[in-house]
Amino acid sequence: MATIEYLSPSDLTFADNVRSTAAESLTQAFVQSISERGVLEPILAHRGEDGTVTVLAGHRRTLAAQQAELASVPVIIQEVEQKRADRIIDQLTENLHREGLGTSDVTQAIGQLALEGLSVTAIAKQTAMSRKEVKTAVSVAKSPVLVNALHTLTLDQAAELEAFVDDPEAVAKLIEAAEDDYFDHTLSQLRLEKAEKAGRVELTAELEAAGHRIATEEEAENALDTRRLRTSDGDRIEDHTGCPGHAHIIESRYVWHIDDEDERLDEFELRISDRRVLSLVEVCVDPKGNGHTDGWSSHATSKKSREDMTEEEKEEARVERRRVIANNKGWDAATEVRREWLANFAQAKTAPKGAHKLIAAFLWTLRDYGNYSPLASIYDEKKAEKELATASAGRLTQIALIWHLAKWEANTTRDTWRRPQSADPSSTTRNIAAPG
Repeated sequence: MATIEYLSPSDLTFADNVRSTAAESLTQAFVQSISERGVLEPILAHRGEDGTVTVLAGHRRTLAAQQAELASVPVIIQEVEQKRADRIIDQLTENLHREGLGTSDVTQAIGQLALEGLSVTAIAKQTAMSRKEVKTAVSVAKSPVLVNALHTLTLDQAAELEAFVDDPEAVAKLIEAAEDDYFDHTLSQLRLEKAEKAGRVELTAELEAAGHRIATEEEAENALDTRRLRTSDGDRIEDHTGCPGHAHIIESRYVWHIDDEDERLDEFELRISDRRVLSLVEVCVDPKGNGHTDGWSSHATSKKSREDMTEEEKEEARVERRRVIANNKGWDAATEVRREWLANFAQAKTAPKGAHKLIAAFLWTLRDYGNYSPLASIYDEKKAEKELATASAGRLTQIALIWHLAKWEANTTRDTWRRPQSADPSSTTRNIAAPG
């Protein structure tokens, strides 16, 4: 049972509030409205055994009434004290769809509910949120660093920071990237860097345990792959293990594709992503001092060897190498993001508006990369360039089909009838004949 009483707002106290910025969110207009019209919707509260009246819902109204110095406000007094979890849920559902309740407040409230013993399913059901949202919020709420980041990041972005909470520099980079709308690319690059760093530590330990010498960073700058080494007479060095300069470096290399996570790699190779592997390379850290020459120098270029460089030129070479490495890593990270986007895009049931124009334009750019010679006699190129900008969706589809057929036609020879699989004309012509 509940009763309505008119109490002084200054006599009201506050319990937990899911809106952590309740005081800051008060606007002058809201306080002015309360001052002129009073509190129209009663405040919900509970009176304890000691007589203290604690606000359960209506914190902003109470604060505004206090600032407006109202003499009294309507308060519904609940006789039965609410459980803390129920109170949080009531506040959360009341504020969830109101403007101004931030992601940080929602996440902390869900975290409190989890601490009260409510399951993800129970929280989702009582707050009308998805299980995925609740599960992510529970995870993020465990870390003050992640909760604080919610002032800039989305909940999903904050969840990705969990892997970097021990790396303040990485967290700062991700928050800055989110502000510049570059979060996914930065996250991908940091993941690769972290995986490579951990992989190098793991692989180094295995190599040293097996008795392999690992070149230092300084030694690696002057090292040459043993496959490049030649004797002073120009002969290939088949066995370099006895050379004082024999060592190993761990290099990160790109692989086109690995079909299965458990696919066997070479000994002392470690997969760190879908397309990147750490592998062992045998080198000589002092090729000139050990009487070796570079057998690939004739293939190389007009670039000077390190031995012929001045110190200034060596430093320039180091800077350029770091630039290349950084850009390669940036490209690898961008590749991960692009392919993930494409994989998600592939699940769409329909193409976006204007896709036919993109397809036609894309095929047009490819005409110089393949044998489209029959196209010239079938379809005028100058006409095509004009038509691409104005043609209807149906006409653009027809143009795309023409180019595909021209490509097929270009690949047919007298051998086609002998080996139909080389161009598969039967299936193509059947497909064309079917629609008439």
